[in-house]
Amino acid sequence: MPWHLLTWIIPAYHASLPDQVTLLASGRLMFHGACDDLVPWFGHLGYPYDPSLHGVASDWALDLVAIGFQKPRQFYGHTITNMEQLRRASNEFVTSYTAKSG
Repeated sequence: MPWHLLTWIIPAYHASLPDQVTLLASGRLMFHGACDDLVPWFGHLGYPYDPSLHGVASDWALDLVAIGFQKPRQFYGHTITNMEQLRRASNEFVTSYTAKSG
C-alpha cells in the first residue's frame, strides 16, 4: 500500500490560521470548507471531537480519516477504521457539498 504524507507547517510568526481547509484521505475528498465547520461536520456523521481525549482538532481530523493502522479506542473513541467507512463519509460530504454549490 503506498504511503502519502501531508505536512502542514505554520511559521511561529504567522498571526492566523487558514480560513479554509481541504481534507483528503486515500484519494477521496473528506471535507472542504471553513475551518470552524470541520468539527461540526464530522460530529454530524457520528464522529464527535473531544478536546480532552483528542487534543488539537486538526490532528484529530487527520487521525480520524487515516486508515490502515490500529487506532486504540481509548485514544480515538469512535473513528473511521476501514475503507467502507471512509467511502461513506466521503460520499456524504461530496453529496452535501455539491447540493450546496449547485
